[in-house]
Amino acid sequence: ATGLPVEIVAQDLARNATVPPCDTVLLIDVLYTMERGAARRLLAAAADAARGRVLLRVLDAAAGWRGRFAVLIERMARPFWPHAGARVEPLAVAELEALLQARGFTTRHMNCWQGTPFANVLIVAERAPDPV
Repeated sequence: ATGLPVEIVAQDLARNATVPPCDTVLLIDVLYTMERGAARRLLAAAADAARGRVLLRVLDAAAGWRGRFAVLIERMARPFWPHAGARVEPLAVAELEALLQARGFTTRHMNCWQGTPFANVLIVAERAPDPV
């Protein structure tokens, strides 16, 4: 991020879901490693903080065999992956999009698992610009 106006904040998002005001919030592989209530609170805080967009990479447990495989691998790997959260509790893509839409974003999602057996989905949420 050299030369970019980036602020990096390290905190336990399950305990403190505050997100400073910003243009874009990027959450990669975070929400599905949290208890569902904590994940909803974090996404709400992220949506409220983001002036322009929220980008999420999430695990889509409903993506057929890919979803089942991804959840299984994530749960089996918890003890071995140092970056892993304590749990694997993915929220439905539709629920995540509905939460963002309720806060004024338009959303779209796309699969981002090409060439892998995993069930990663990218959700792009964009806030409509303020009318002049």
